[in-house]
Amino acid sequence: LKAQELNPQNLSTLRGLVSLYYFLALQDISSVTKDNPTGNNIDHFYLEIAQNYYKNLSISYPTDVGVLALVERYQKMLGLTVDYEITVEQIKALRPDLLDWYLK
Repeated sequence: LKAQELNPQNLSTLRGLVSLYYFLALQDISSVTKDNPTGNNIDHFYLEIAQNYYKNLSISYPTDVGVLALVERYQKMLGLTVDYEITVEQIKALRPDLLDWYLK
């Protein structure tokens, strides 16, 4: 967060925080598996914080497909279905070809 505070436009820092917010939204990361990306142990306080971060990132970079694809991946893993669908629609509008191979 300090790096973000010092340079709020540094995309590398902002992208790096995406996975950190995912892990914050989990109560116990040791129960996470490929088939169960949340381990059924969501911390709803941090889930809301992660959700807001993902929304803000999508709003700040609405034409950056790389950012949107990264965000949608974590939205899906955290079960943020409505936000996930919105992000997929943004990607679809920008690069529909990505939906065929990347988002599968």
